[in-house]
Amino acid sequence: MSYQKITELVFLVEEPSAKEFLSIILEKIFEECKSKPDFKFITFQGKSDLIKNLSNKLKFYRNPDAHFVILHDQDSNECKVLKEKLKEKCIDSGKNYTIRVVCTEPESWFLADFDAL
Repeated sequence: MSYQKITELVFLVEEPSAKEFLSIILEKIFEECKSKPDFKFITFQGKSDLIKNLSNKLKFYRNPDAHFVILHDQDSNECKVLKEKLKEKCIDSGKNYTIRVVCTEPESWFLADFDAL
């Protein structure tokens, strides 16, 4: 990720629960910041829907300066193989993106120590 100021951060997530979780966490993280990016979410109907539609969602997104964060659960996948598969879907979009493979279910983060997050 470049260090330019990001004005719009778009999260691509597998399901609505991930969006709800991230909305709460991002609000907490940025609550004392004077300036923060606009947060947008593109929610898919599961992993296969995310992978199937990822390329088009990036390619046809209207803000060329948006930065995308693609979140995908690891499940039984090999992390590096999964990340490479997602990267192949993103590379032709011309957009700025970051891919993060969640090694445990995001919902399990609710049980963690918030300060540790």
